[in-house]
This record gives sequence, structure tokens and C-alpha cells, in this order.
Amino acid sequence: DASVYLIDLPADLKARRVHPRFHITKLRPHVPNDDALFPGREPANFYDFGQAEDLEYEVEEIVTHEWHGNEALFLVRWTLGDSS
Repeated sequence: DASVYLIDLPADLKARRVHPRFHITKLRPHVPNDDALFPGREPANFYDFGQAEDLEYEVEEIVTHEWHGNEALFLVRWTLGDSS
């Protein structure tokens, strides 16, 4: 599909298991940091989601889904074993 792109992610995002395929509607042109306006800003700061590692949850499996009009509801099993 020409509207989905495979991105070569930085190692820290790969380690966090961020999926490397993105739909074109989720991508924007890169605008480099202006060091005069924002000195010392490092890209790694943008990837910290602000949660302690033990509070972050990962989806283990999407168990099922159902449609309600034009909305989809998903039953998700989390890596901790619970589902919602």
C-alpha cells in the first residue's frame, strides 16, 4: 500500500517496541530544532512519555472487536494479563 511508510526509527524507539509502519496521514515533514530559540534541546526528550516504566502497559493481543455505528470497540489483553 503506497499510503503506508516504513520508518527507520531511532534505537530507543525500537527498544520501546514502537511499530515502524505509519500511514501517510500520521506523518509530517521534519523541521529541525532552531538552536538559537531552543538551545540544548535533545530529540530523546520527545520520546519520554512521562510515565515510570512499571506504569506503562503494552498490548499483548487485540482479542476481538465490534462495530457500533462508525466506531470500533476493542477487547485488549495487556502484557500484565488483564483485559479491558
